[in-house]
Amino acid sequence: MIKHIDEVMAISDQIKHASCSEAKSINPQDALFVDVRSKEAFNAGHIPNAVHCERGLLEFLVADGSPMQLNIFNQQSHQHCIVYCNGGRQSVLAAKTLQDMGVKGVKNLLGGYAEWVATESDK
Repeated sequence: MIKHIDEVMAISDQIKHASCSEAKSINPQDALFVDVRSKEAFNAGHIPNAVHCERGLLEFLVADGSPMQLNIFNQQSHQHCIVYCNGGRQSVLAAKTLQDMGVKGVKNLLGGYAEWVATESDK
């Protein structure tokens, strides 16, 4: 049986990653931030203009032809798709899923939302 952390570590090298400083330097017009945390966590705070796509529903929200597909994935007008969770592990799995589904420019946000918030308070 594969444990969650083992699976994360095994696929982490199959996706691209972005530090918070790299993600913050991207032109907001060119970036789509995808928050894969729970609805409660998203509502408690998230990266500005992020799209909420709970991890358990991700495939339904992205897949062409799905009645749940979000328009933002249908259009794919962004150059960068930065995926994050709270600490950066669930988003590894989500980034791999999005990459496999053909979403362009997918990167995992290293350290997740917790790191984003920490770097905001460093200013």
